[in-house]
Amino acid sequence: MFTTPDTTREAATRPGGFTLVETLVAAIVAALVIVALADSITSSVGTRQSLAPPPGSAFHLAQEIYELAIQLPSQPSGTEGVTNGADVVALDSLSGAVFSPPIRADKTALSGYAGWTQQVALSIYALDDLDSATTMAISDGLSPSEGCVYKLSVTILARGDEVDAFEWWIKP
Repeated sequence: MFTTPDTTREAATRPGGFTLVETLVAAIVAALVIVALADSITSSVGTRQSLAPPPGSAFHLAQEIYELAIQLPSQPSGTEGVTNGADVVALDSLSGAVFSPPIRADKTALSGYAGWTQQVALSIYALDDLDSATTMAISDGLSPSEGCVYKLSVTILARGDEVDAFEWWIKP
């Protein structure tokens, strides 16, 4: 027997699902979103790494000040709170000093540390009381026979935020 094809409206509708073109468009859109997210994550990680201090940087910067301090004469110069390595002439010049950019032990500026700061404090302690600073003035200096030591404190800042602080005792 001979049958005629069903040409009614119900037969003309397609079953549920997506066409190949719709699937390809969805895949392309998803790929573009994934690429954009990956680029954003890579960019933010790179920015974070460039802002993060290199390992050991704070200690390195503080150590430079310590190395400078132990080679300076303890005879007072009368100059405190310097901001330039060239102005450091004696131990008392480090009292209240701030160096930005940071300096090396040879008093020259360190390159590659934009936004970093070395803040220096110097105080005098009696050997029999290392818990409390004396009222002695740094500008008066110390002689080895006075029974006192200097406490060198170096605070390292990166973009205004404290990274770390270090302290050393220095004999006159």
